[in-house]
This record gives sequence, C-alpha cells and structure tokens, in this order.
Amino acid sequence: MQAEYDLVGWDIKDPPFEKFRHISFHLAMMAGQVSTVCEAGEHAAHRATNGTSGVDLSGSREQMQWLVADMLFHSAQIANMLELDLSHCLIARYVRNAGKFAPDSQFVSLAQE
Repeated sequence: MQAEYDLVGWDIKDPPFEKFRHISFHLAMMAGQVSTVCEAGEHAAHRATNGTSGVDLSGSREQMQWLVADMLFHSAQIANMLELDLSHCLIARYVRNAGKFAPDSQFVSLAQE
C-alpha cells in the first residue's frame, strides 16, 4: 500500500537516499510538534501547586491524531524502502523490550510464534 501511495503522494522518490533523508526531515519536524504539545504541559506541571502535573492531553487529541498517522506513514515508507515487514519490526521490538524490562510478560513469548 505504501508503494502505491508513494506513486501519487510523495514527491521525492529517487534516489533512495534522498527519499530517506527527506523522510528524516519530516520525522524531525514531527518531533518538534510533539515537543510543542509537551512544552505547554511542562509549564502547567511546573506551575501546579499540588506537585503533580495533572496535564490533560485531550485538547491535543486532534493534532496528535495527525502526528501519530504521520509517524506510522513514515515508518511504512522506511520499511518499504528496506523491504522490511513493519509488523515483524514491531513484534521484534516488543520482544526485545520485554526481555529487558518485563522478562516474565506475555510479550517475551511472541519470539517463539
């Protein structure tokens, strides 16, 4: 699906490194947008008198919806470029993290499936 979308919706396609570099620019811009959402909460948490942040992210839901979609979109592009199965990448990460942080969790068993 990503390859098909790239035919109509992605301008910089070739050579592959230029596409990869351009994706990295988008990822950096998204990191900045996520940080902008967090920065407002950071100030609110700092000003809180009860010592807890109590930051409500619900006002950022729509903006974050698009950022999450973009993160997935760019992950799919990179996976497609490198001929990686995105679901296998995610499961491998779950297994690796579980092995380090939650070795008794159900996620460790995913490695055997």
